[in-house]
Amino acid sequence: MGSKKKSKKTTVQTVKESSKSPVNSKKAAVKSVVKSNMSLHPKWRFQKRDCEHERWHLEVTDILLEKLTNFESMTWAQILVEAKKQNHHVKTYELIKEAQKRLTTLKLDDYDEICSLRLDGTHRLYGILDEDGVFSIIWNDFEHEIYPSKKRNT
Repeated sequence: MGSKKKSKKTTVQTVKESSKSPVNSKKAAVKSVVKSNMSLHPKWRFQKRDCEHERWHLEVTDILLEKLTNFESMTWAQILVEAKKQNHHVKTYELIKEAQKRLTTLKLDDYDEICSLRLDGTHRLYGILDEDGVFSIIWNDFEHEIYPSKKRNT
């Protein structure tokens, strides 16, 4: 029974998929694991947060607590499927180089994607979503600089 969790994390990549991704040696995307837990409400974990980055460190404010509390009233399906334009997974190789280097420094570079949650306007919260529906917060990005929006028709 102990191997049940391990089998959840394992995904099979086809030859076509592995040739597409420059990071095919990284951990299986958590996105596929979360699909089975979409009915769960979010839980938050803070131990992976980047305490040392001058711009992206986590400042716990009343506004942040209010936003996290609001998310707790939703399921992951509501957060990531119904609001997928605002909240979604991001391939780590698409993050800005500074963020990729920070993941390496934090020893979190074995994930091939992380999750972005929109708090408001340009304010994003980045973290790792696990198979139990727990979101481990890494960064608090006020300026939407870690994964900038791609402007259309430019």
